[in-house]
Amino acid sequence: MVPSEVGLDLPWVEKYRPDSVFSEHFINQEMIIKNLQFYAESGKNMPHLLFSGPPGTGKTTAALALARDVLKGKPRPDTVLELNASDERGIDMIRTKIKNFTSMQEFVDVPFKIVILDEADSITRDAQSALRRIMELASNNVRFILMCNFADEIIEPIKSRCATMRFKPLNHDNTKQHLEYILSNEKITISDDCIEAVIFVGQGDLRKTINALQMATSVVAAVKDLTPAIVYELEGFSDPARIKAIFEIIASDSRGKQQKTDGFLQLHEIFKELKGISSKNLILQIFKEIMAIGITDMKTQARVITALSEIDYRITVKATDEIQYSALATALWELLK
Repeated sequence: MVPSEVGLDLPWVEKYRPDSVFSEHFINQEMIIKNLQFYAESGKNMPHLLFSGPPGTGKTTAALALARDVLKGKPRPDTVLELNASDERGIDMIRTKIKNFTSMQEFVDVPFKIVILDEADSITRDAQSALRRIMELASNNVRFILMCNFADEIIEPIKSRCATMRFKPLNHDNTKQHLEYILSNEKITISDDCIEAVIFVGQGDLRKTINALQMATSVVAAVKDLTPAIVYELEGFSDPARIKAIFEIIASDSRGKQQKTDGFLQLHEIFKELKGISSKNLILQIFKEIMAIGITDMKTQARVITALSEIDYRITVKATDEIQYSALATALWELLK
């Protein structure tokens, strides 16, 4: 299925990862990439950087590409230190690995050394305070690139020493264009409905989206057999037709007592059939459908969203899915019928 020998065994998310901030395949982060291109060209003018934003929006890729550009293609273990703070989040990691790296001998063939610290928002407050001091002392020969999902978890003294860049969730059109580029490069053709399904299950996370695309095209004997239903099932989502069926039952004109009873039982049966679907994904799909149908009564819409949030919380704290699905079916029936 992969036409070329180059990168044959690589996952697509790695095979199509841009290796330079000047690459045309950085998508949806135009202002950030312009700034990074300026830093790549200006060398020592680059400040410490703080990248924040949702997963899969290009933070790690941008950091690695920038390091490669600044160091003129010479990222070595003695010039770049890449760490994931979720593996070691305490002060010992700061005092050993990072401090030792920053105090090592300088090299004349690079403008400075670079520390890339992923998931920096998981570092303890004490460790962040120690990191702040190292950033201050080593600023002449070391630049830090910190990445996090939530910038509010980073202490102010660190944020004040960094140029903060917020990575946006990827929009639909840019994501679709990138997926079509990958499919064209791999000489694979799938239907537009399947591409839309892949984009939906990715939820703005490009890494997750590309992985979903590669998985979907690899599980069928021939890509012409791929359907949106297969894409949704692989990623733990319900077929959207079932979600629409839920709201069609609620919206049906059932005036008689028996008709109402039958509709109510039918609604519960559909939720029973959804057993095995990721509960988080199901609630997300129902929420998006509610927003799409446009409930005119804002109080009703608020109550429905409140009910969804309560079910979501209960499932998060390990309540029984089957009972919560029944509770959700009942809540939707009472609020929307």
